[in-house]
Amino acid sequence: MLTASDGGTSPAADLANRVADTAAALLASARDAGMTITGDSRIKECDAAVLLGYAPDTLAKKRTQGSGPAAYSRGFGGARISYRIDDLAQWIEAGREVED
Repeated sequence: MLTASDGGTSPAADLANRVADTAAALLASARDAGMTITGDSRIKECDAAVLLGYAPDTLAKKRTQGSGPAAYSRGFGGARISYRIDDLAQWIEAGREVED
């Protein structure tokens, strides 16, 4: 494995790159699905659940238990809770398991 001193990327840079790639993919999927996206890239909780492959109730439960992605109590369009695309991507990548 290359290290930062070998010209490779540092673990932090690798994580940042993966998060950016995941966020771009989530944003494209949200747009393709016709989801409403706010100017600061937030989506409704039900839409976040779809992007993550969860039932809305499951994502809501993870939020209340503190095991889900960061959420905002600033909803929109009738939704009470919203999620930033970048926060969803960060949460996905933070859960990545790497084999040694």
